[in-house]
Order: sequence, then C-alpha cells, then structure tokens
Amino acid sequence: MVDEARGANAAALARLSANIERWRQTRTQLSAMPETLWREAVAVSRSVGVRAVATECGLNATRLKASTARCSACSRLRTSASC
Repeated sequence: MVDEARGANAAALARLSANIERWRQTRTQLSAMPETLWREAVAVSRSVGVRAVATECGLNATRLKASTARCSACSRLRTSASC
C-alpha cells in the first residue's frame, strides 16, 4: 500500500514536471505560470512536499510554500474558489 502511494506520488510529480516543461517550451514570451499549473503544483506538494516539487519542477520554493499555505487556509475556511 505504501509503495503504491509512493508510485502514485512519483507519477504525479513527473506529470507535473512534464506539464511545466511543456509550458516553458511553448510559451512565446516571458509570462507568469498559468494558475492551473500552480494549482497542480500545490496539490502535488501536499503529498510529496514543497521542496521536492520546487526542485523537480524548477519553481520558487518560497512562493510554492506560500501558495500551499494559502490554499490550505482557503480549503479550511471554504472562502475561495481560486485555490
């Protein structure tokens, strides 16, 4: 059971990393990462950790940690649909 969860987490992290890399390769100018990718990064970081996601995907760990904390608060309060 634990091995299955680790495998699923690793697969989710690999998928996220590929999605972010695809976005980086196809964007035509420097721009902020799309909100959908940030939400996916937050979701994956809840299971594998902020540092693992930031390192694997080349994201700012401080910003990801803040986004994860903010979305956790929104989930608890159910006040925002943007998380």
